[in-house]
Amino acid sequence: MMPNEQPRQSVPEMDIGLGAVEAADAVPPNVEERRATIAATAGSLAGAFSPGYLNLTRDDWPG
Repeated sequence: MMPNEQPRQSVPEMDIGLGAVEAADAVPPNVEERRATIAATAGSLAGAFSPGYLNLTRDDWPG
């Protein structure tokens, strides 16, 4: 581990954040509805991008 000369910042604990997470977990996702939506839109972008589009895009990225 490298030493760090920057002062440490503490993040205060807040009850509001915990409540939001608990509320989100209380509502289970509707898996069947999601699967139906995916099936209905599958292939809707077929032909929207030319062959090799991702490779051309990646060639432009630095790295």
